[in-house]
Amino acid sequence: MPLKKGKSKKTVKENIKELLSSKPSKKRAKAEKTYAKNTGNSPKKAKQTLAIVIALSKAGKLRKKS
Repeated sequence: MPLKKGKSKKTVKENIKELLSSKPSKKRAKAEKTYAKNTGNSPKKAKQTLAIVIALSKAGKLRKKS
């Protein structure tokens, strides 16, 4: 199911739930595995972190490093 568009907290929260409950694509699964390995986090924590980043990015709320 595609992610919803919008910047509200409710939309971001729903997108995070969708990302956590859905089966990841091959690219996302590889990214989760790589992120977990590079940060030393568990795969579950990596999946949660990446779901948050993807949802915030979709909403345009992700802060960019300067």
